[in-house]
Amino acid sequence: MLCTQTANDRAMRLAAKLGFTEVERFEEYGAEQWFGVWVLGHPIRGRGPLAPTTRSCARICPWCESFDVSWRGCLIVASVASCGRVVAPGASEATRNAPPSPVVVNKGVEPRMRYRELGRTGLTVSEIGYGAWGLGQGAWVGADDESGVRALRRAVELGVNFIDTARAYDRSERVVGRALSELPGHGDDVHVATKVGPKVPVSLASSGLHPAEVFPGSHLRESLETSLRELGRDHVDLLQLHTWEDDWTGRGDWLETVDALKQEGKIRFFGISVKDHQPENVLAVLRTGVLDVVQVIYNIFEQAPCDALLPACEEHGVGVIGRVALDEGALTGSIRAGVSFPEGDWRNWYFRDDRPAQVEERVEALLADLGIGVAELASTALRFALAGQAVATVIVGMRSLANVERNAAVSDAPPLTAEELALLAKHRWPKNFYG
Repeated sequence: MLCTQTANDRAMRLAAKLGFTEVERFEEYGAEQWFGVWVLGHPIRGRGPLAPTTRSCARICPWCESFDVSWRGCLIVASVASCGRVVAPGASEATRNAPPSPVVVNKGVEPRMRYRELGRTGLTVSEIGYGAWGLGQGAWVGADDESGVRALRRAVELGVNFIDTARAYDRSERVVGRALSELPGHGDDVHVATKVGPKVPVSLASSGLHPAEVFPGSHLRESLETSLRELGRDHVDLLQLHTWEDDWTGRGDWLETVDALKQEGKIRFFGISVKDHQPENVLAVLRTGVLDVVQVIYNIFEQAPCDALLPACEEHGVGVIGRVALDEGALTGSIRAGVSFPEGDWRNWYFRDDRPAQVEERVEALLADLGIGVAELASTALRFALAGQAVATVIVGMRSLANVERNAAVSDAPPLTAEELALLAKHRWPKNFYG
């Protein structure tokens, strides 16, 4: 029998000869040794014989140096048979002993996007959605129309079919509209959500304002009409209020306007984007049945939505859009003491004073507990958000092609285990950097 170490060595040599840049040995299953090979140096943690991955992979026979890629979007793993061949899990004895067949390697297999139902709406949305705030070129410095269009188009190519923007996001709606207009069919199969901002300023604290001052029906209509012109569309799939206070429930004429806009075909569904770190401040209106969707901050640090909001959404069939899953970059590992941002970038305010040092300390503890490297942090954070009860899609800001490909690929990664989720629950960190 070929020893597993020899098989592993030969597999690695073959991978190098094929141009693969990284080879990893996976866990042992019984007396057999499993291998995975992938390209571009993206580490994948094996969880079983068919662990999903984000890159094309090869099944290698270290004895005769045959190989193949036969399962789109899945990590091809194999066991070392008594003859020294590497064969697929579950193969029959005849298959295990048969000579290998020559096959063709395809290193260009794209990751697979998965989709979920958005509550009771009937919309099927990609697990990874596109958060278009950064395309507005206002708060986030460094964006421009051309790069934004390229990033958004690439996201759609990779299966992203849900885009979230807002009237308040400067040029964002215009960039989204241009990108969609250049897609086949003008992006008609992409679901677009936008938001109506308050007519008067509303703080994070209770404002004491009447909803007729904040969201009069005429304001909703005027804002939507502007959004439709910017987007170049005759309707949006989802219209959201960009802030909310539960004291407004049952007051004002905003709901009558929402119903009218639905009847006119200008919006399909209606929702609320919850105030930062106030997931309980939407429960009253949610329970009236008028909401189709709720958008809320939900990440490893901000876990408060799972206390009451997410269970209530599931009970009432309300779809959940998770936002800020990477905590404005804190859960990517890029925020450390001394970090700096371009002049005028809003993150200079968000990560001010000793906040980067606080983040660094929390992230290092998280990585140590999970036993992972910083390169795996963003994927872990997105998978945590996707594990939330009733969560249909997680919107992520992605201004570069590299970030688009990295984040879209997370949908094809294995879900976090119950043990990992239990560990991450201990890293809940009540904070509000928006205040």
